[in-house]
Amino acid sequence: MLRVALKSVFARKRRLLTTGFAIVLSVAFISGTLVITALMNSTLDSLIGSSYRGIDAIVRSGNAQESNFGPPIRPTVPDSTLDLVGAANGVRNAEGLVQGLPTLIDKNGDRIQDLAGPPTVAFNWIDDPSLQGGKLAPGGRAPVAPNEVVLDVRTAEEFGFEVGDQVQAGFPSGLETLDIVGLGGIPVDGQDELVAGPRVLLLELNRLRELLKKDGFDYIAVSAADGVSQQQVAATLSTILPPDEETLTGEQFIAESEETISRIISLFTQPILAFGFVAVFVGAFVIYN
Repeated sequence: MLRVALKSVFARKRRLLTTGFAIVLSVAFISGTLVITALMNSTLDSLIGSSYRGIDAIVRSGNAQESNFGPPIRPTVPDSTLDLVGAANGVRNAEGLVQGLPTLIDKNGDRIQDLAGPPTVAFNWIDDPSLQGGKLAPGGRAPVAPNEVVLDVRTAEEFGFEVGDQVQAGFPSGLETLDIVGLGGIPVDGQDELVAGPRVLLLELNRLRELLKKDGFDYIAVSAADGVSQQQVAATLSTILPPDEETLTGEQFIAESEETISRIISLFTQPILAFGFVAVFVGAFVIYN
């Protein structure tokens, strides 16, 4: 019986080869994609947790328009909300943040773009170390002039940027040339090394507002006073904010950010998984026939 089976199998060597290749390819695509996705999610979750660990609460607009390719689109909150939050009981400090999605250009004039993972993000520089989400590498400083920027260490290492160089970035206002005055990243626990997840630009607040054509803040990051929990400061803020603004604890904000990043990553990994499942189907179909 074994000899008959082997003879039947090897009688069609090309079919055996192509079927085996389809199976191996499909399993490799599926297993590899799942492993890479899990690794990326785990790494980015760790970086997000490290970046936002100093935030006890955030305040933002409660009006959201859902987006299929990223976080919901929300209107900004006015400067008066920052003053209101900063004066609330239980708040140690509050900082307004503006964020956008610029396009980075390398030294050869080519666009810097990752095939998978989060997009490049621009934030305004804030002075409170507990709310910064990272730290400067030695030899750098904060951006204070309109044309100054802090660049993430990952992009600097990959594309050869150093403090004192210039980098071009595309904003809604157009292409801008910025002077690099510092490199920044997220400190690894117990090490001096700085790492970075997404590519990040940090600019002076008013300049970033001008480049992004925004007024107000996308959200306000809050640090609670000593002895005040995240739930307590969030509850206090909820009682004084206008009806169209909402408060999240730092833990809720981290969980939401991790979910958003996972959804963005899945936009790139799902087509690869689909290709793997098609290959499995083709292999099974050929074997069945």
